[in-house]
Amino acid sequence: MRWAGVILALMLLELASSAARAQDTPATVRAEAARLYLSQSLASLERARAYAVQVAELGALDGFDLARYMAELDQVARGLHRYLAPEGPAPGHAAPVTITGQYLLDGLQRGTPPGRVIRPGD
Repeated sequence: MRWAGVILALMLLELASSAARAQDTPATVRAEAARLYLSQSLASLERARAYAVQVAELGALDGFDLARYMAELDQVARGLHRYLAPEGPAPGHAAPVTITGQYLLDGLQRGTPPGRVIRPGD
């Protein structure tokens, strides 16, 4: 009987591990690789923006619209950043909380033994 439990546990572990491996399909791996490449592309755009700022500090270049170049870099970088790190839903209502330590003090005054959970109203 004991061996049957061990065999059953091993079978369940194998099923769980094969399910985890099934999630790493080639499509998932390709999508993760694509996101990594896009992240590298965003970093390159940010470096290009820094170089453009340095060029602007040196002065205007004849025949090159630096302001347009920087605006287009910013636009592409914003779109890429929005794709890679989308904003979540708007935060809900938050109530202000003040932490005073009163809960801890009440527990110490009651002489509550360590590890005992104190619920409100105890």
